[in-house]
Amino acid sequence: MRPNPPFIPFLPPRMVVHNFAQIPAVPTAETLVEDVLRAGQKQAMDTEQLSMDEIRSFYMRKVSLAQQAFAEKMATIVESFPQMDTLHSFFADLFSVLYERDHFLLATAKLSDGGSSIARVASDYTKLLLFADSPDRCKEQARVSLGRMCTCIIQLNASLAYLEQVSTLRTVLRDRCTVCGADIGHGAARPDNICHGCRPSTQTPGTCSSAAA
Repeated sequence: MRPNPPFIPFLPPRMVVHNFAQIPAVPTAETLVEDVLRAGQKQAMDTEQLSMDEIRSFYMRKVSLAQQAFAEKMATIVESFPQMDTLHSFFADLFSVLYERDHFLLATAKLSDGGSSIARVASDYTKLLLFADSPDRCKEQARVSLGRMCTCIIQLNASLAYLEQVSTLRTVLRDRCTVCGADIGHGAARPDNICHGCRPSTQTPGTCSSAAA
């Protein structure tokens, strides 16, 4: 007779404690473009004494560095916000009420798609630079590629502006728990997952230890 398998209880996924106070301000599309282009202007080089292969390599590197800079900035913005699937249910509900979960997910998805579009632009123009036959042609291809990357960023201006509104959550939950009116200390909520300043097991509803301090 086959023995019964051991009983393995179902464990819910571990909830992530996100520090909302560390959400940075989201820059506008114009600010992102200016920062990347300003950094690219520092990479000027006198191409008169260079061979065509060196000129191609210089402009290809210029396009690649711009693409990497845009990708890093977009990834930093997306990663600074909490993941809805792993966020504690209390904060997930609060987030949905204040900022509308679907709109937030759509905005972050657009930023991720924008990074992919910029990567495709950089890849296409890097291939075109391989066949450029003059320094002016290389410069023109690099200029057009940077322009298309900037266009991709400008098209994300509405999503960036919305995420800047969402980032104001850091001012709501920075030093005190302003949503302690409900008795969130009982039931499935764990004290260490609710608020670093609040300990519902020792605080009464409507009070916060960080606010009292």
